[in-house]
Amino acid sequence: MVKEKNKNKVELKEHIFQNMIEYSNDLIWVSNNEGMITYINKKAEEVGGFKSADIIGKPYSLLVPPEDLERINKIFNETLTGKSQTYEAVVNLKDGVKLILSVNAAPIVESNKIIGTVSFGSDITERMMVIDIIKRSSEEWQNTFDAISDFIFILDLDYNILRANKAFYKFIGLDTKNIIGKKCYKLLHKLDEPWEGCPFKKTKIDSQSRSIEMDNPIKENHFIISIYPIFNEKSKMIEVVHVTKDISEMANTKKILEKKISDLEIFAKSSVGRELKMIELKKKIGKLEEKLNEKNGN
Repeated sequence: MVKEKNKNKVELKEHIFQNMIEYSNDLIWVSNNEGMITYINKKAEEVGGFKSADIIGKPYSLLVPPEDLERINKIFNETLTGKSQTYEAVVNLKDGVKLILSVNAAPIVESNKIIGTVSFGSDITERMMVIDIIKRSSEEWQNTFDAISDFIFILDLDYNILRANKAFYKFIGLDTKNIIGKKCYKLLHKLDEPWEGCPFKKTKIDSQSRSIEMDNPIKENHFIISIYPIFNEKSKMIEVVHVTKDISEMANTKKILEKKISDLEIFAKSSVGRELKMIELKKKIGKLEEKLNEKNGN
């Protein structure tokens, strides 16, 4: 009676385990030591678009892209040595459809002997597509970012530089590891805290965009610095874009024009002064001529 109960408990556990495998949300398949598929669960049938009979007894290599087969074979052989594996793989399905799986593989041991492998695959195709889109968008954004001649970098609210464009790297003359994550006031102003006129310090208070002009005494440049806040979906400022435009040439041209205008004003004033003196002198000469005529007439 006791043995019968124990047998029933074992059978019940096996039944539960079998159902867990069969109806799991993961794709589950078993391969023997020769790489032949000996079992797939319902999820694998559903996602793969084929029945068990279509795939049982076939080598798993039929589902692997040729260019990735060497890597997958290596993983399979390592699993047969007793090592569990975690990896990502592309699987070829019917009609040219490809699936990207995150796979956990483990050896199957029976009587202290490895007789095959069991693999659990999670479908991450959509996630990888999103990552790829984000990556491509990020690359396109970075290319646009780098095409701008102004010096641009993005700061978090603690003054740490998060990203920068090529123009900024070139101007600073440092590589990524010496810029990203650094405090802007330490890197640019050699200070231990934000400088008094820092526009970002004011933007942190009111979340408003602003621009200032300033000189760089080290490189003898004149800049316009603009700060543009970035907000999240809750309209909370999370980062800022720091744009520095080198207007040295414009500033020098302005100085030259101002000097020329000043010179012209001085010249004009002196010309007007000479003209007034000539008028006054002519008046005096006229009066002298009148007096001489009067004397001659007498």
